[in-house]
Amino acid sequence: MKIRTTENDHTFQKKLFERLNAYQLQGLLINSKDEFSAGVEAVQYEDYEEYRIPFSEEELWAKYILTKEIGIPMYLVYYWKRLYYILKVNKVTQGKAKPSLVNKVGMNEDGFARWWKGLKGMPQTKHLNNGANVRTENTVFDGVLRRYGLEWGGNIDGFILSNDNKKVLCVVDNISVSIDDLRGNKADPGVYFHSSNPKHGPRYEGWYGAVKLSNQLKVPHMLLTIDKRHPELEHVGMTFIDDLSPDGLSYIDNISPNKRVIDGIANIRQTYAKLIKCMHAPTLKRKED
Repeated sequence: MKIRTTENDHTFQKKLFERLNAYQLQGLLINSKDEFSAGVEAVQYEDYEEYRIPFSEEELWAKYILTKEIGIPMYLVYYWKRLYYILKVNKVTQGKAKPSLVNKVGMNEDGFARWWKGLKGMPQTKHLNNGANVRTENTVFDGVLRRYGLEWGGNIDGFILSNDNKKVLCVVDNISVSIDDLRGNKADPGVYFHSSNPKHGPRYEGWYGAVKLSNQLKVPHMLLTIDKRHPELEHVGMTFIDDLSPDGLSYIDNISPNKRVIDGIANIRQTYAKLIKCMHAPTLKRKED
């Protein structure tokens, strides 16, 4: 069994997310009207494997809550024996959500592509850069979509739930930084916003979906920079996004992540808990049509 993902498996990041009550969503689709249309996770099974849900009860509930707050369905897509099955995640009781089959008869890849296009309402040809593209090749989904002129779209690195797990408090972007010092000027992702190097970024489009989400939810948007060369080290750069526009990215109080580097998971959690009380949702300026 393989879960479709663009993310690196960082032990430190996993531990940090557990302490922050944070979760991920690998697919957040936007349609041709610039509206969120669905949350999606995808899993590929080997022919000999039996079906089982690969996400914990807490993870399923978190994904359900996020999509519920923006008024869209949450789907799981399973690939098994060359067929695609769609399951919708619904609330069972408080704190528990369960997926149920939408199509009891599996779809071939043409049917899956048509279902996907129906959610997005438009072709998307923007490809992933850097290692994310390689990581998606671990499962069949991206390859099938590309054969039909489609792309998966965006994901949400992280979102933090309230202590009672009833609402989203914050959206999180994780950026892996490949330099020696998180405190250096080059450890600020905003520096690369207009870079011509395809390996640099993110640029406007790369930030757009997650900032649109935090803007729509009216919650703060935290940016964490993670040491790519030493992913086991418990230190991050932390800031909160103030504004995203085609001209660039700005931070609240003009504090870039390299100016606030924190060591130790306990200190990171305490700093987040202190700062989140005085942070606001980002503003978002769209590109002109």
